[in-house]
Amino acid sequence: LLPQDRGVLNAIAENEAPGYNVWNGGTTFEGYEDHPAASGTKPGESTAAGRYQFILGTWRAASASYEKTSGVKVPNFSPEWQDRVALHWAEHQFNAHHSGATFREILASGDPQQMLIIRDVLGKPRSSNPLDLEWQGLGHMGDAEFIEIMTGQKGFAGGGTGPASAPN
Repeated sequence: LLPQDRGVLNAIAENEAPGYNVWNGGTTFEGYEDHPAASGTKPGESTAAGRYQFILGTWRAASASYEKTSGVKVPNFSPEWQDRVALHWAEHQFNAHHSGATFREILASGDPQQMLIIRDVLGKPRSSNPLDLEWQGLGHMGDAEFIEIMTGQKGFAGGGTGPASAPN
């Protein structure tokens, strides 16, 4: 992953979950064979799980989109595949809901003000329905905090499942 990709993943996860095995609300689950709610169990009202708090329906849509785009089957809900699918879904949803520069063009620009557009598109509702967004935690993040995470000023623009210097 590129540092900018890692920055996006870290920004999403910042207000979503501290780990790959976390349910919405903070309890943990075991195993990564599939999204944990696929078994029909969940600890509360939401099926949101993992580092990026995918609800089961969104995980199914995002992994199907990844498979269609890449030609690679998503085999499980492991940390590697949560990262891959989350990054793909962020790019897919951004490009579907933003006219102008693409997700990749904005990341390549390195312009912090342009990067804020990514936060706004993925973190704020696009309609009066508050569920019409991808990651609510991004919408609650201030400009400075988002830019610090994206540029590596707050911690490391890394994370994910591989070193910053090499792809996963």
